[in-house]
Amino acid sequence: ANGVAVVVVGDDLTAGPPLAVDLVVAGDLFYERELADRVTAFLDRCLAAGIEVLVGDPGRVHLPRSRLRLLAEYAVPDVGEAVNAATKPSAVFAFEPDGAGCPTRDVGRDERAM
Repeated sequence: ANGVAVVVVGDDLTAGPPLAVDLVVAGDLFYERELADRVTAFLDRCLAAGIEVLVGDPGRVHLPRSRLRLLAEYAVPDVGEAVNAATKPSAVFAFEPDGAGCPTRDVGRDERAM
């Protein structure tokens, strides 16, 4: 209805160049240092190619907070929890170039991943 084409790719995209797209959305990928480093490098390549990048995250330990500009916050159940589990804060951010000086704000820092 809105004319947006969505392409889902099941491959590991972090090792190569970004696809020819307008927007990359990365969700909950900053829970391990090695993965966070790979994802951040890939997202930097996306920015360099002129691609807008959004990050959704509940505040995992390796989230590159200094690179993020808060767009929205939500209370969501944690993945894998029971249906009636308590919610935790999560957020959507714009991923910004290194050195952009984004204001940091703690969003539900995940202590389990530390």
